[in-house]
Amino acid sequence: MAESTKTYTAQIEFWHWGELFALSNLVDSARHYARELILKGKSKLECNKELQAKFNVNKRWASSIYTEVQGIVSNIDKNRANHIKVLEGQIQSIKSDIRKREKQIKDFAKQENKEKYSRSKKGFSAIKIKIKKV
Repeated sequence: MAESTKTYTAQIEFWHWGELFALSNLVDSARHYARELILKGKSKLECNKELQAKFNVNKRWASSIYTEVQGIVSNIDKNRANHIKVLEGQIQSIKSDIRKREKQIKDFAKQENKEKYSRSKKGFSAIKIKIKKV
């Protein structure tokens, strides 16, 4: 016979919701501040110290916030680099298509000029023939 398992979950009392929102705002502010520190080039140790001092959080929270934000920033950098490569490829493709279309237009213009010339030559020949008959 299989063993049955029971799962217990903690329910947050209604009057604690305000505390959760305050904590959420604190963490969001800490994330934004950590992002600014990371973009300025500060080390993990410096960021942790500043987060602990400014937001009154322990080292574990500061380290967790730093790690999360550092991951986001590095993903953004990688995605930006990949997006730039994709855009450069698209630009090259469009440039090659433009060159191909320009060549087609030039070839079409040459063909039109040849046809105009041959038509005018035929017309000129017809006029010559009429003049000779007269």
